[in-house]
Amino acid sequence: MIREALDASSKTFSIARDKTYLFYFVYFALVLWCIYGITNHIQIFQNHTMDGTSFGGIVSQIISLKIVLVTFTTLFYNQSSRVIILGIGVASILVAGTYIGFYNPVYALSKVDATTISLLFGMALFSTILGSTNAFEMFTNRLIERFGRFHFALFVILVLLTYILSLFINNLTTMLLILPITLTLTNQLRLKATPFIIGLIIASNLGGASSMVGDFPNMLIASKMQISFDHFIKYMMPIGLINLGVMLWYFFYHVDFGVTADAKTQEFDLKLPEVKIHNQWAATFSLIILMVMIFCFIFVKINPGLVALIGAGILLVFSGVDRKKIIDNIQYEDLLFFIFLFIIVGGVEASGLLKTVTKGVLYLSMGNIFLKLIILMWGACFLTMFFNAGPTTMMFLPMFLTIHGIEPSSLIFWALSLGVCAGSSGSLNGATAGPVSSTLLERFAINQRKFNSNDLLDYQSYSVVGLPMMYLHLLVSTLYIVLIYWWNMKIL
Repeated sequence: MIREALDASSKTFSIARDKTYLFYFVYFALVLWCIYGITNHIQIFQNHTMDGTSFGGIVSQIISLKIVLVTFTTLFYNQSSRVIILGIGVASILVAGTYIGFYNPVYALSKVDATTISLLFGMALFSTILGSTNAFEMFTNRLIERFGRFHFALFVILVLLTYILSLFINNLTTMLLILPITLTLTNQLRLKATPFIIGLIIASNLGGASSMVGDFPNMLIASKMQISFDHFIKYMMPIGLINLGVMLWYFFYHVDFGVTADAKTQEFDLKLPEVKIHNQWAATFSLIILMVMIFCFIFVKINPGLVALIGAGILLVFSGVDRKKIIDNIQYEDLLFFIFLFIIVGGVEASGLLKTVTKGVLYLSMGNIFLKLIILMWGACFLTMFFNAGPTTMMFLPMFLTIHGIEPSSLIFWALSLGVCAGSSGSLNGATAGPVSSTLLERFAINQRKFNSNDLLDYQSYSVVGLPMMYLHLLVSTLYIVLIYWWNMKIL
């Protein structure tokens, strides 16, 4: 028995040690990748895009299209095994590409954007450290205790807090921090949880779209096109706040929160559990590091992925947190997911399929460059509903890059970001936070012994609110793009 206990202890220690080694390997590999730009040194191995009119080009496009459709359709119905599904898709397109001659593993490596992956990893590490201090929970509780005397006011506070947090940390992390508090509050007040959760998902999408580091689509756009942090804030935050106002208006007049009396006059007593900061120095130091990182994003011309890695690394070493616990909580599945996405989309691009689709859009736009931009923007929106924001952005970015002659030149990227953002709010699958939020709500209902299928969040119940919001946001965002384009044309 003692021997079994020692063996179990040894195995646990071995797993913990392996996680530590894996963390430091990934961390320093990404740092070196950002500094030396490994993918820039393997350009000589890259193939040319296949000629879409040749027999080989047509075959490669058909095969890559089938692989993409099967992969992303499977993803739509099974989010829990998304890394495995994408891994199979990567293997398929590499085998087909190597056999036909339009893609190979070395070329695939060159399609992985180190800046985006590093930014994701660095911000995830930062969020994990700050979240471990209970800073978010304490701040949220203080706000709610002070201002949460009305149901809709409580909803507005949670939405605004979610939007603000999503400016700096990814949507999924934001939802994981806010959801437990939201579920506890709605349970105490006997309110429907689904309207709150839908509102938080949409707010996190808008917050992520309003800054460079809030969500994957903007990280990808920023790293690919060298767009600065302040440029994102200047152009994307105004429309983000406008769309947030549209959402609050819609929820106030059209969404039932399950309130038993007038939501604007009924008062209630909030009995929130007391939350204390676990590590005051870590919380304070995290905010200092965050401000330094934002300063570097705006004013210092350094790779933003490298900034995120260095900032999070300094925080891990000097914040005094339990490093082993933080490292154990780091999830590598998201990194693999986006690396696989880069490889699959790179294969589709190499097959010539994106060029063919771009020609089709150009035909539909009758040669009008601005109309082509709007068609692609709306196409990105509707595709995001089914394929999620990350894959859609990677699929559409090369097509948006074919648009020339529009001022300001960055307008094409704002159109892509806004289209994807609108689509993210249209269905439960549009953003990664959607399925996760639905699962957490179901677990909470089971744990509280209040399992009721009418109160759960599924695709149908989400779409009742999400689809109208998507159309409203897409319409407002399109008008915003038209206004910027018209204003610049007037000046020119």
